[in-house]
Amino acid sequence: MRANGRFDILLWWSNGTPRAPIEVKCQVLKFERIWADIERICGVIHRKKADSTIGFGAVVFYSSCIDDRTFSAKERLQKLFENILRDAKEVVGNSCHVALQSTRIHVSAESAWAAAAVVLRPKNI
Repeated sequence: MRANGRFDILLWWSNGTPRAPIEVKCQVLKFERIWADIERICGVIHRKKADSTIGFGAVVFYSSCIDDRTFSAKERLQKLFENILRDAKEVVGNSCHVALQSTRIHVSAESAWAAAAVVLRPKNI
C-alpha cells in the first residue's frame, strides 16, 4: 500500500510468503496516533484477496499515563483501550474483525502502563 511496501514487522509463512504486517508505536494516548496504520493494514488484508497470503495484521503499541484529578492511571488506560477498540471497529466497518489484546495494566504509585495490540482479520477467516 505504500510506495516502498514496508512495515515495521512482517511475519512470513514457512513457504516464504507474507503472513501478517505489523506496525509498532510508542506512547499511544489517542486513536489518531494509529488511525492511518489501521486503515493501511485493513487495506493490505483485502488487497488482491483471492491471491493474498496475508491472514491478519496488527498495530502493537505501548501506553503509559499518570493519575489525574478525576481518574486513576489504571482507569485512564482501561478507557483508552475501550476507545481505541471502538474507534478501530468504526474505521474498518464490516471489512475486518477487530480485537484488542493487552497485557495486564501495571501500576506503580500514581502511574500505570501496558502494551496492547489491535488485531485485524478478514471477515472470511
